[in-house]
Amino acid sequence: MGGIHTDINSATPIGGLYAAGECACVSINGANRLGSNSLGELLVFGARAGRFAVEYIKTSRPQVREELVKAQANDAESRIKTLYKRQPGKVRVADLRRKMNMSMEEGCGIYRDLVSMQDTCRVVAEAREQFRDIALEDKSQVFNTDLFQVLELGAMIEVAQSVAVLGDRAAGIPWRPPASRLPATR
Repeated sequence: MGGIHTDINSATPIGGLYAAGECACVSINGANRLGSNSLGELLVFGARAGRFAVEYIKTSRPQVREELVKAQANDAESRIKTLYKRQPGKVRVADLRRKMNMSMEEGCGIYRDLVSMQDTCRVVAEAREQFRDIALEDKSQVFNTDLFQVLELGAMIEVAQSVAVLGDRAAGIPWRPPASRLPATR
């Protein structure tokens, strides 16, 4: 059912990166497990991921390119400052999130067909455009949950676009009637 490939220690092929829970594939269940299959794996492999990540940190000295870290930090700071400067507009985070969630459920849920996936692609593209104008209603600098929700929505839109565009190629349990599959080329 897909997921991030991990070994029995929850380590991925990328040194220092560990995964557990609904995103990881350590067994036949894979990511996004059905029903209660995930609880046991989450407890066992979540603990293992934590233990082995700590060990990795203690014994490894990964090389860090300071200029890249600084560039990423500056980019993130710039995006956040832009959000604070914008005046609140017509688009609300909750409304945009609800619209996108409903469309993703309809077009990229378990049951998928060509029309619903194409509709979802359009809705997510619209959400991306509307997100460019979104602003913070709460301008406080301390414990700003509005900022968190806006940043989270931005990340959700990125993931939703990938899922919507590549929905016909998804691994796992999505069911699509054979006649409605999207073309293999784009």
